[in-house]
Amino acid sequence: MAIFSHPQWVQREAMGDGPGSEATRLLDELMALPGIAGAVRQPNLERAALPFLPMQLRKDGVALNLFTTITTLGTPHDVTVHELRLESFFPADAASREWFLA
Repeated sequence: MAIFSHPQWVQREAMGDGPGSEATRLLDELMALPGIAGAVRQPNLERAALPFLPMQLRKDGVALNLFTTITTLGTPHDVTVHELRLESFFPADAASREWFLA
C-alpha cells in the first residue's frame, strides 16, 4: 500500500490535528500493522513532502499506477465545509489510463 512508503503524509496530518485526532488514531493503527517495522513515528521535516502520493493498486491480475492529490479548503466562509477534503485519483501511466477508459 502506498501510504506505507510515504508515511510522512499521515504523520504531518497527525501533527497538525493533534493528539486524539482521527489522523493520530490512523497513524497508530498503521504503525501497529505487521511489516511496518522501521517506519518512523515522527516525520522527517528535513525531507520535502511530494505534492501528490504515488500508489499502485493490484487486484485480480490488474495493476493500476495512480497518483492522488488532496485539496483542503483552508478558510471557508461556511462552517459546513470547514476542513472538507477532496481526494482525486489520476492514472500515472498510459496503461492505467487505458484501463479506466475501457
